[in-house]
Amino acid sequence: MTWYAVHTKPKAEIAVDHQLWMRGYETLCLLERRPWKHARKETTVLRAHYPRYLFAGLSEDQGHSVAEINRVPGVSTVVYDASGALEVPGEVIEELRGLADHVGDERGGQWIVPDEKARPKEWLYAGQRVRIASGPFGGLYATVRETAPLDGATKILLWLEALGSRTKLQAPADGVELVSPRVRFNV
Repeated sequence: MTWYAVHTKPKAEIAVDHQLWMRGYETLCLLERRPWKHARKETTVLRAHYPRYLFAGLSEDQGHSVAEINRVPGVSTVVYDASGALEVPGEVIEELRGLADHVGDERGGQWIVPDEKARPKEWLYAGQRVRIASGPFGGLYATVRETAPLDGATKILLWLEALGSRTKLQAPADGVELVSPRVRFNV
């Protein structure tokens, strides 16, 4: 079996995975559980571990082709280099499968990456907006003063802007929530 990386349209990984599976291709689309908030309700949704990418296995004896993959709705393209469609070694596919837990039967199913492997360490960068979640300043918004790992630091250094003045503040790392990933440059 020859494996190829498939670049999909935004948020189409699961649909493309299903379409390829229905056409007889072996596929690998790693998923992870992510928290989702909408209308003040929190739930968990499955999203692609590698956004816009999945892997498709071609079996020449079944008449599958790279051109056929490119015609599947939701596919942008198979990943190419100068010599043609880029093959992904079988060892890489097996290593990726080792990251995830298989849910389903041997014919199909989903590969879900456990939470402890799915999320990289999050960082707060100088200039990002946060909301102070606890303590005497709970509910107020602040700007991060110095870059720090969100889960590794015990204290986060902040600028608190209140009543027209700017005050330095330290807050516990688990007591702040990221509001905007966009960095503001007036730190």
